[in-house]
Amino acid sequence: YAFITTYASGNAADPGVDRVVMDAAQVDYLWINQGAGADTATLRDMDLKSLSMNTGGGDDDAAISFCHCDSLTANLGAGDDSLLLFETTAGSTLAYGGAGIDRLNRSGFSSTSVRVYDWEYFNGRPAAIYAPNLPSTSTTFSTR
Repeated sequence: YAFITTYASGNAADPGVDRVVMDAAQVDYLWINQGAGADTATLRDMDLKSLSMNTGGGDDDAAISFCHCDSLTANLGAGDDSLLLFETTAGSTLAYGGAGIDRLNRSGFSSTSVRVYDWEYFNGRPAAIYAPNLPSTSTTFSTR
């Protein structure tokens, strides 16, 4: 189990710029909580049972690459955020963009079940073009 909290003194409103980088870490369950501010989280080459990421408010960037997660939850909170899922597999994925102009990019990503909410752009295209029959505030799609 790994719990990572980057904001000061338990204050989630801390406006600091926080950065989490993990490469080939050996944990089963990973929780990352970052406060307000322009935060960055980069995870590479990990095999996890559960990944839960909450970057809080601010313009945040997260990149998850070469990972396998049985369960992946990413909540990027308010702000203009971006999430990259590259060469990653997940049993189930739940991704929240939150308020702001948010971008979700996927390449080589597969998941049995994907639910995404509040993303304005998918793979560089406006959500209305990517999934024209679904509202951008409540988009559900399958990658299979």
